[in-house]
Amino acid sequence: MGMVIGHELTHGFDNTGQQYNAQGILAPWWTQGSQDNFTNKTTCFQNQYSQYQVFGMNINGKNTLERTSLTMEV
Repeated sequence: MGMVIGHELTHGFDNTGQQYNAQGILAPWWTQGSQDNFTNKTTCFQNQYSQYQVFGMNINGKNTLERTSLTMEV
């Protein structure tokens, strides 16, 4: 159970979670510098995953950031 809770908590620090404040209200809380840093560090994931194909179609790498960005070193 703790693993699931820990996993869900990390979503507060991905491209979706950064849009919601501590009360769960849609209110971006990252600074512009943090947003820029996240974008710079996740561009490689986006580019890599965009090259993969499933059923002959390329994956949209931007849609994978919610999962792949959690594995990067910050």
